Amino acid sequence: RLLHKLVPQLSAPFQRAGLELNRRIYGVTELTGRETQCVQATTHGLPWLSDPLYVATYLPSFADERGLRLLRAVRGQFVAHMAEVGWLDDATRARAVAKAERMEINLGSQPLEDYLAFTYPVSPTDHFANSQYSYQTRLLKLLHYVDTPIDRRKWGLLASTVNAEYDNGVNGIFVPAAMMQAPFFNASFRAAQNFGGIGAVVGHEMTHGFDSTGREFDEDREMRDWWDPDVVDRFKTKATCVSRLYGGFSEGGATLDGNRTLAENIADFGGARIAYDAFTRAHREKSGAEPPEDEQRLYFVSFAQMWCSKVRPSAGALHVRSDRHSPGLFRANGVVSQNPDFAQ
Repeated sequence: RLLHKLVPQLSAPFQRAGLELNRRIYGVTELTGRETQCVQATTHGLPWLSDPLYVATYLPSFADERGLRLLRAVRGQFVAHMAEVGWLDDATRARAVAKAERMEINLGSQPLEDYLAFTYPVSPTDHFANSQYSYQTRLLKLLHYVDTPIDRRKWGLLASTVNAEYDNGVNGIFVPAAMMQAPFFNASFRAAQNFGGIGAVVGHEMTHGFDSTGREFDEDREMRDWWDPDVVDRFKTKATCVSRLYGGFSEGGATLDGNRTLAENIADFGGARIAYDAFTRAHREKSGAEPPEDEQRLYFVSFAQMWCSKVRPSAGALHVRSDRHSPGLFRANGVVSQNPDFAQ
């Protein structure tokens, strides 16, 4: 694993060996181009320089403002949903609503001053040493936070990362600037597309706050048992149904592990449901009517497009055996197969 991690910084023989491994697993036939390698090394090694440039280039202020409004609309719908969940008792529901209301939404990138606290000397002639300094600095940064109060603005993602995350320790959602582009979001897209894209992603991350792991953290971000035992039993019954559903899917000849992928599958269900309800609510508030049928279809098309992929059977089988996420096909079809709005 260490050698595989270091391959991009090592000499040609190591890179050729890495290529052979990737060829057998993923079907890769060429080494990553030098330009791409340099961009990756720069964004990971010098984030205090690359992140502000990325945000300035790819997240204009109007997109930032419109995107933030959409994300807050999804959070508002999430809060409303938690207030109506029938299988929660009153005490647990009240605390769940409080937790949802306190969720932080962070969009763009980590504040620049947080980066500048952890820099390192850069050599103009020793690329490998620079990469090691980068790894060491990231480790020192993590160790620095061990005995310090939790910083709810602390990011674990670069601005150029195509991903989003929920952090139980801060009860916060982090959405990098790179997520504010197609197919997830575009300021010129119809609302149905944006809610079906980035809206469902953020709804997914919010649901993590109440999945099989997130439910162990309360509204004060403390790890404690705060659900009534009967509520826990009802949750486990519903979770078992999700686990069985996904345990019936297979990819590349390998059967999905419904238990290992459970938390992500629950989040996918929640994200699609919450974002759809947020979309229809926003449409009603704007027009006074339900969205027309073609707009409702567009929402689900946008949701499914996020998971489009072309995967070799060997890579698909490896994904099934090792990843906590279901393959893209089932992240789309598994969710809509149980969605009454899609069925209509």
